[in-house]
Amino acid sequence: MDAAGVRDGLRPQATDPDRRHWLCQILEAADPRTLNEVSGLPPQELVEALELDEQVAAALATAVARHADREWAAALLPHPSLRNGRDLALLLDPAQRDAWLIGLIRTAPPAEAAHALLNVPRPWVKPVAAVVIDRLISDKDRGHFLLGVASMPDGFGPDALPLLATLPADLPADLGGITLRAARQFLIFNQTIDEAFASTQPPHLQEEHA
Repeated sequence: MDAAGVRDGLRPQATDPDRRHWLCQILEAADPRTLNEVSGLPPQELVEALELDEQVAAALATAVARHADREWAAALLPHPSLRNGRDLALLLDPAQRDAWLIGLIRTAPPAEAAHALLNVPRPWVKPVAAVVIDRLISDKDRGHFLLGVASMPDGFGPDALPLLATLPADLPADLGGITLRAARQFLIFNQTIDEAFASTQPPHLQEEHA
């Protein structure tokens, strides 16, 4: 490592790292738009052209998150080499984020899918909640995913109540099944209170709440 590299922010190491190490440091420190200016390509085409492994994708994601670049986030987030995209997901508009999340829940390993749910706003929109329920029903090995979802009972809003009713009765209690059943009962209770309250209102107020 020479003085110019240290001056520009590269971190020296006791051992001589490979070139990928320096590349990752450069990517982390640079504005991703610099790559667009140098190549003349938009983010989507650059992501398709680059040979990104897990280490390089993570470095690029760090820079994208730091600069809050929504276009780069949308291009990089679906890349198979990116293992942790939660910071990028938060940069997307809600429709883009929900589409990414739905795809991830359907295909990612259980722990990764549950972790992604932890880092998006709750309660989840109904299409996301529906995919969560579908996976809980279809997964033979519910362990990590069930535990993760059960730690976020506030992910299910009132519009998810019919979905929760479809959960199998044999969800293991020690893996979170009892928590999800309690979440359903809580939503039922709230719905009952809301309906009872609405029925006591004067007609003109009932129309406003309808």
